[in-house]
Amino acid sequence: MGVSKGNVMRHLRLPESMHAYVEKFRAFYHRPTGTPKMMESNMARISRVKSFLHYMLIGQKRISDWKFIMNLPRLNQWLQDVTNSGKTITTVRYYIHNMIEFIDFMLGSKPPHSKLTHEQAREIRMFLEKARRNTSRDITIHSNRIKHEKMKKIPSIASIETCFKLAPAKIEELLGELEVNSSKTGTRYLLFGYLGAYLACLTGHRPSVFINLTDEDIDKAEEESTGEGILIRVSKSCMVHFNVLGLDVFFFLQMFTFLLSLVEVTLVKKKTFLLFFS
Repeated sequence: MGVSKGNVMRHLRLPESMHAYVEKFRAFYHRPTGTPKMMESNMARISRVKSFLHYMLIGQKRISDWKFIMNLPRLNQWLQDVTNSGKTITTVRYYIHNMIEFIDFMLGSKPPHSKLTHEQAREIRMFLEKARRNTSRDITIHSNRIKHEKMKKIPSIASIETCFKLAPAKIEELLGELEVNSSKTGTRYLLFGYLGAYLACLTGHRPSVFINLTDEDIDKAEEESTGEGILIRVSKSCMVHFNVLGLDVFFFLQMFTFLLSLVEVTLVKKKTFLLFFS
């Protein structure tokens, strides 16, 4: 099995004093109550900083005073190598941004034995800040290209209308099969396909959002339902740009019927289970 470059970077070894300082930087950005995504982001931040320091250390004999960072030609070469490494422009921007965070940390908390002056650190920061600004145009182009690709994947109105017409009957058929035998994995996958597509057309959310829907989500929503509809909070949305507590999805009462039926025919007796893949 191959090992990703990101995992390799996380195990790079630095001199002991430098490693201790990077750990101090890690602790500064650590959030004890943060989500797994936040923790992963901090791990990526530290990996990039360690990779940067290793790069700047190559060929240097004196490293304890941290003056090896004040090497603009080497820093410029690092920027070129990162840019030409095949990474997306957004990832390149993250690299630069994380280095700016590290320099800011150094400005506020000087490493032990460091002889790098504030003026030199600020000069490095200005150099990196200019590099970050220079990515703005490419970021915009990249974002527009991604948006264009996503727009191409949006189903046509005719496809959505077809889904509305055909999916309900198929969903009822599959629910009937699960009522007879709830252990049929293939039927459950088919049900997720049809129900996910149907809910996606109704709500505008990707079908993948509903993978994390649990019986507990349904029970809570039913208890708090009103005459106008039902608000379901998906407990662990797989879409990272939603709030850390989950994703809210509103259903009209008739839209909620299929989910109630799915809870009733699922025979797994657990405190909380995924509706589709338990």
